[in-house]
Amino acid sequence: MIGIVFGLAMDYEVFMVSRIRETYIATGDTNRAVKTGLQESGPVIITAALIMIAVFGSFALVEDPTIKSIGISLASGVLFDAFLVRLIIIPATIKIFGRANWVFPGANYYNKFKDDAQ
Repeated sequence: MIGIVFGLAMDYEVFMVSRIRETYIATGDTNRAVKTGLQESGPVIITAALIMIAVFGSFALVEDPTIKSIGISLASGVLFDAFLVRLIIIPATIKIFGRANWVFPGANYYNKFKDDAQ
């Protein structure tokens, strides 16, 4: 069940963090990047989460207890993941770590080959 919820939410995570990264590259300001990323990606994440919660929540109306429990579990998981993790914890963590978010181990090693190829 956790794997399903993780898979459903991961694309929105990539969507939001990519937007934050684009703004950070353009401005160099982590606070502004997080604010812009949330302003531009937040409504899309919220809308998608509400749609998934409505769909999975509708499974709770079925008579079969297995389907009902799966629907309630998925709806609760999406609610927790989208609103707490994706819109609060991840942006706060990015803001706390600042520039360290964008440091990639081994980047100089790989850039050496990239520079040689050009």
